Amino acid sequence: MYLASLQPVLNELRYVEIIEEKIPPLAEKIKALDPEPLSMNDPELFPATDDGDFINFLCVSTAINFCFNDVLTGQKFIAEVNGKKYKGSVGLDACLLNAWENDRNVLRSQSLKTLQSNDLRRIFTGNMEIPLLKERCEILNHLGRQWNLLGKSFETLFRENNFHAFEYSGSKGIIPTLCEKFPKAYEDVEFWYHLPAVYPLIFRKKAQLLIILYQNRAINSLTLEPIHDIEKIGAICDYNIPRPMVSAGALKYKPELAERIKNEIAIQPHSREEIEIRAASYYIFERVKKILKVDSCVLDAAFWLLGRESKEPQMLVPTTAY
Repeated sequence: MYLASLQPVLNELRYVEIIEEKIPPLAEKIKALDPEPLSMNDPELFPATDDGDFINFLCVSTAINFCFNDVLTGQKFIAEVNGKKYKGSVGLDACLLNAWENDRNVLRSQSLKTLQSNDLRRIFTGNMEIPLLKERCEILNHLGRQWNLLGKSFETLFRENNFHAFEYSGSKGIIPTLCEKFPKAYEDVEFWYHLPAVYPLIFRKKAQLLIILYQNRAINSLTLEPIHDIEKIGAICDYNIPRPMVSAGALKYKPELAERIKNEIAIQPHSREEIEIRAASYYIFERVKKILKVDSCVLDAAFWLLGRESKEPQMLVPTTAY
């Protein structure tokens, strides 16, 4: 959906290179995996009922689904809940669910808008303090305040947009509505300056991820209505997606950038290097999707699994976008 907005940066790549002839072999590798959408039915990670509680939980969780590695040490956050360990975003969900099951009010708007950093430290217990804890707290406070002003559940927001991610029949769509009502939580737009023109580069990783995760549950549910324009969801550009692309030779970093990533030197958010990596990853993702004729639910799951298995170093970015 947003690929066209990225064309200005794709026309002027300096730090990365897209190797077109390597994209079809990458697609064939993914096809051989016979990927399926990730399951969203794990009772240790998500509410068991297919109702408003699940939707509200998912909207809160996805808003703070970002940056699980300490950018100074490279160490990954590993949560410990009821004697079990969970890494990264899985740990985030396990901690939130545990907090919600102990106190159903903890993820309501009134509680979120008054949360403090120490409250989050008690929720996210693990091997270290979860990265960007202050920023997570600020986002949850924003989410609570805006949710309170909105005066309706996220389930109602989904229904009012006719379970369409994008504009449909007079409604704005779930994604534009989330980004308008909760910008600090969901908006994800960079700006590319080619004076006198300024181009908005639209990624919206968390908002699109929310739709994918919801759809993965809805397709196996008797009560949740599926998203009707899921084919319009694009790439989920994060720190993990580029790794299998680099392994396959479809994405190539220029030597200086490759060395920085290898040596775990943080890449600054909003920098040209970061924007180029995300834009090129988005392009390759969309090319593979077109070749395989699958939706982003399937392809995001494949890239996520390949990224976790990849031996390519992970880029470290202290960002709230992904």
